Amino acid sequence: MERKTKFLIFTGMLSVTILAGCLENDETQTENSGSEITVAEAQKSFESSAKTFHLSPSEVTRKADEELLSIPLWAKASVLDFEKRKIVEVPIEGPSEFMHMKQNPNDSISQKRHWCNTAIRLIAEKSTNGDIFFTIARITVGGDYLKRHKKRPLSVSFSTIKDFSGIVRYYSLNGELISGRKYDKGKVIGTISPCDSTRTIAQTRSQEYVCEMVEVEHYKYYCTDTYLGGELIQTTCEEVDSWTEWEEQCEWVDVPDVVCPNCGENPCICGQGGGTTDPENPVETVYTAELKRDKKSINLLDNYGFSVSIKPTQPANTKIEFRIGWKDQSDTKYWILQTGTILRCDLLALKPGKWDIYACITIGNSEIKTQTQSIEVQFPNVISIEKATQSHMDAIWQDTKNAASSAGRREKGFWIYINTTTRQYEYGATITGELVQGSIGTHGSVPLYESTYKVDEAPDSPLLGGKYYIAFFHAHTPLTYCTDGGSRQTGPSSTDSNWAYNDGKIPALVYDYVGINNGKYYEIIAGHSINASAKVYRTGPTKRSTPTN
Repeated sequence: MERKTKFLIFTGMLSVTILAGCLENDETQTENSGSEITVAEAQKSFESSAKTFHLSPSEVTRKADEELLSIPLWAKASVLDFEKRKIVEVPIEGPSEFMHMKQNPNDSISQKRHWCNTAIRLIAEKSTNGDIFFTIARITVGGDYLKRHKKRPLSVSFSTIKDFSGIVRYYSLNGELISGRKYDKGKVIGTISPCDSTRTIAQTRSQEYVCEMVEVEHYKYYCTDTYLGGELIQTTCEEVDSWTEWEEQCEWVDVPDVVCPNCGENPCICGQGGGTTDPENPVETVYTAELKRDKKSINLLDNYGFSVSIKPTQPANTKIEFRIGWKDQSDTKYWILQTGTILRCDLLALKPGKWDIYACITIGNSEIKTQTQSIEVQFPNVISIEKATQSHMDAIWQDTKNAASSAGRREKGFWIYINTTTRQYEYGATITGELVQGSIGTHGSVPLYESTYKVDEAPDSPLLGGKYYIAFFHAHTPLTYCTDGGSRQTGPSSTDSNWAYNDGKIPALVYDYVGINNGKYYEIIAGHSINASAKVYRTGPTKRSTPTN
């Protein structure tokens, strides 16, 4: 199946390219005999219990040979002192990575500037009770580090963290992101965490912890080097897989102290504005609040990603109420999205629409209202829908082939929904088309039953879950049992596309054969193998349009 991935940006984005065999393993470290863990016991524990690992997360359809292509090089393993603990660092023979931060969808980097800037390591540690546990570490160097270390291929390991600028990410052996750290010249300046993690962050008057959501797109390549007379003349890389992850990157940034808008002092000395008064000092503190958002648009079941910043500091017993209403209507009608003392709102978006969100902060007897921020809650895109429903589409494709015989053939299909109450994709009943015969001048079709299936079960409140139609799928039929020598073009028909764009106005997924190229288009011919190569095609808009109210 062909898959194309779009760049989705709101503050920054990482594009990750996995290139085979272009990172030099660090061989400079030796085993420390006085360590609490040795290479030998780490290897014995791994080979007796863990045995293998994955470099891609579990929700990704992994290649059958992924485990075989990533091999720990125990002969080159070493024991290191890292951040006041002993670890065993094991180089991995297999894919290495190229990572590029994109600031907008049009950012690009030429192929000539691609270098391997990420090392992958297997890390072993021993807990206080003697158990040995393993993680996968990705060490990604930053541009400043690359300027100081121009040697290629790049040699980087945990032994060089003292001079390191970049990011170290830690993953489970199943490929799931656990955490990470951002470094600048060996100093930790920030953290990396999965998007669904929760934590409490402290703030000071002169600094605050600023977080942004970053999309990481992984592209896996296998590369072949061509040499002539011992000289490398060409490197050919083939993309074989891709997946996308989101992570949260946070770091401390300096912020100016908030000053009084009336007198320009901090604390305020003009006695105006909401706040609290020290009985021994009649100077009233003026508080200001700002509502921040992670993204301008999100998909259903994503986190809202709003946070409140109170300055100069958040006093005790502060009440924060996040309110939501339809865009340009939130002053007259709103729902309380979240209330309490938490500065961040990461509830899941349950209802599509264009919304306005603001926060009301109560400090003592005073109330502060933040500015209003707009956010669009969109339906999922066709790529996400396809990934989530692939197994069910495969099953209907098989049913369609099984239904074909010398007596005729029938198309089969179903509507696709997202249920924000159960947090699941759901399918309507299988719809079966009329029996058609022969291959010349006949085309199978499946009834859409729009009045029955193209219906939302949507509450008025954005606080409640609902069920929404988001796509339609159907399978085209084989001509295996036709004997009249006819043929047909493969892929979505013009009728399919016209309906998806103009009538349904939703993505349409079509399972069909790949076919053979006749010079004008791809086709299948009567009598072809029923198990010939097939794939899912896409037509129509990339996602259902967002309702306005």
